[in-house]
Amino acid sequence: VIAVPELNLYSVLSISFKFPWVILSEKPIGYNLKNALKIDKIYSKYKPTFFVSLNRRYYSSVQNMLKNLKKNHSDRIIQVFDTQDTDLARKFNHSKKVIDNWMYANSIHNIDLINILGRGKIINVKNVITYNKLNPKLVKSIIKFDTGDIAIYTGIWNMPGPWSISVSTTSKRYDLKPLEKLFIKDRNYRCREKEIKLSLWDINFKPGLRMQVKELSKYFSNKKNHLPDFKQALKTQKLISRIYKIQ
Repeated sequence: VIAVPELNLYSVLSISFKFPWVILSEKPIGYNLKNALKIDKIYSKYKPTFFVSLNRRYYSSVQNMLKNLKKNHSDRIIQVFDTQDTDLARKFNHSKKVIDNWMYANSIHNIDLINILGRGKIINVKNVITYNKLNPKLVKSIIKFDTGDIAIYTGIWNMPGPWSISVSTTSKRYDLKPLEKLFIKDRNYRCREKEIKLSLWDINFKPGLRMQVKELSKYFSNKKNHLPDFKQALKTQKLISRIYKIQ
């Protein structure tokens, strides 16, 4: 298990990839896309058994949403509300290089879920309000998939606000608000919202981590697992880059 600061990850992985280890690494895989592509070159050379800890995929709320959506074949409108606070990051003594690339360190939590909620391939990322490094207040992007699914990403910087994700379909709306909780609203009962019970694993442990461990144990038992590998993590890094226009 590798959980080191963002700026140390490249040097640690450069050594670790040389050994016949099963590696589970903390995200992001690279403090920005350029750094991730440097790691990709070493990864491609050694081809290690390498998984990435994108643990929000394993929240019981997210898993229940995916399970419900699997039965729903209509188009999806995915709305992601993201908030970042670089002033707070400075108080926690993060380095300037990490803060300048804060969308990779922190927005990855929400942007990664766009990749698993949207079906098919991304065909267009339109930046309606572009990221301004000197004065980052609001970022807004529309992401289109070849299946017809659309994701709308809204990022608020240095202002209070919750993380939330919603998926609207013709029959139901699914809300993660906060991400750890799932609410479902049926089109026929617009004023009612049903809260889906959390898994005991997400109550007794930090949400997502217990299920992630289960997926890792499946690998060691030679069973099919859903742990994201390096290429999936790199896909998210590339989407962050397209939204924020930062390499």
